[in-house]
Amino acid sequence: SEPSQPGGWHVRDDAPAVGSTEAPSERTDVPQAVPSGRSSVQEATSRSSVHAAASYAAGAASRTSAFIDVAMPRVGEVPFLTFTVFAVVLFAFTAFTDSILVTVTVRAHMNEHFTFPIAVSALNGIWIVLQILLFADLIYVFFRYYRPRPKDDDKPRIGDSRVRMPKSWYCLTRCFNAELNPRSYLLMLSLLLPLNALVFYVGLGHPVYTPSRLQDAGYYNITELVKLDRWPTGNGLRVDVGTWEVFMWDGKTAQEFVPRLFITSTECYSDSSPEYRLLAQLRAKGGNEAEDYPKQAYCEALIGTMMAGSFAEPASTNEKTWRHDEDKWDEAFEFALRLFSSLAGIVADQTEGANTMVSLVGLSFLKDMTDVFDMFMLTFADVGQMHEGRPLLAFNHGLPGYQWSFHGLVQAWIWLGVAVVLLRALAVIGFTPIVYLFRCCGCTVPDEELRRPIDAFFSMFFIEIPYLSLRWIAWYRYGVPVSIMAVKNILGIYEDLYFIGIVQGFGGGKARGIRLLCCRRSDAEKAEGTGPRGASSGSRSSF
Repeated sequence: SEPSQPGGWHVRDDAPAVGSTEAPSERTDVPQAVPSGRSSVQEATSRSSVHAAASYAAGAASRTSAFIDVAMPRVGEVPFLTFTVFAVVLFAFTAFTDSILVTVTVRAHMNEHFTFPIAVSALNGIWIVLQILLFADLIYVFFRYYRPRPKDDDKPRIGDSRVRMPKSWYCLTRCFNAELNPRSYLLMLSLLLPLNALVFYVGLGHPVYTPSRLQDAGYYNITELVKLDRWPTGNGLRVDVGTWEVFMWDGKTAQEFVPRLFITSTECYSDSSPEYRLLAQLRAKGGNEAEDYPKQAYCEALIGTMMAGSFAEPASTNEKTWRHDEDKWDEAFEFALRLFSSLAGIVADQTEGANTMVSLVGLSFLKDMTDVFDMFMLTFADVGQMHEGRPLLAFNHGLPGYQWSFHGLVQAWIWLGVAVVLLRALAVIGFTPIVYLFRCCGCTVPDEELRRPIDAFFSMFFIEIPYLSLRWIAWYRYGVPVSIMAVKNILGIYEDLYFIGIVQGFGGGKARGIRLLCCRRSDAEKAEGTGPRGASSGSRSSF
């Protein structure tokens, strides 16, 4: 067939007419033509090639899209890669922190530096088993997606996706009668996975003390030795104030310890040891009284010492790597814990279906979880106190009516703060026991308007005010530097008062919190800027 467009081919004038019986000198079964300009065969071939390539590309794109949909299905409304990468990061950092906790627990017990209570080790073991089960549950879900069985067709799915629901997801849904989605499931993981680290608060940042040789030798009481009128001889000891060497003294002659015993600033003595009191006395100059808290710059935390000591000691200082640096391990563990709070804030970053980086729910989780883990970092405060020559938080220091360790008080409020954050997470998935109690009392305010003042109340009285008070006590009584999170506590108190309804704020706005619960309908409508008749039924709160 010949092209019908005149621009491609031209019919010859000597072509035989239709119905003619003249024998042509050439083939006349098709019109004879001569090409004009570009070769018509090349043009037709080019068009055919372009069309074939376009068809092939469209088919390849369709096949690739279908393959991706099968190989990487959406997990509910969350893309497969987003869900998978987030879960992998969570469990990877969980494995990192767990390996540190187990190593520190075992090595500290073997080296007799510190012994954690049996309950702490047992809880840590139970929680690690739970973490492994959660990870195996998630892996099994994806394994059964790629290797399905006929009986798996009846298993519950994640939303409208083809991925089956994990067992842990299903148990949370049944236990709390709530509806989980992929975001809320990841939120619960980011909150639950690092909780075993919090049981190690007392001891994880404990200073590693040099064993006391004087106590081992029976010299427990050196009160007479450190008196100004007896110094430097007494209690069966004699101290060379020039070399800081300690001798045994029988009243006439001085005998050296084997090996020789020197008091030095490069060790870390416990504040209850005789060596610590001798160091304080030797630091005194001009006959002055001994220092109360002599500085010891070589003290290190338990976690860094145990982790750095788990590697072979280098032959020289030039061969030391980051693995032998105690501070590196302290900072790595701190970073891993703080990351969980950031991940919880990111995955909870949703308000009324809108995803924003500064949404109310996500920002609240980010602030409170960061505050809880920042308070947990006080476990390392005693090392800094030893460096600066300040009293330790492990003991009471001038707090009237309080006779136990300040760390015990901090740990109690840490767990209360975690409980408040977990209650807020359960409210995200629909489990709201406090709202239910208000409903039983006859309150008919919408759930969202009721949840915000309840969250604000618990946040203010169990996180903001207590944590600000603890930071003030640590600064005023112990000299601990004030954390930047104290500013967050002050601003958080103002924000909570705003949502509770005690303060109105700079912008005024509609009634909320106590004002919403107590004011009359007309007052609430007036605060919202609508009259009793002009307000629509959708914008009017029912009381």
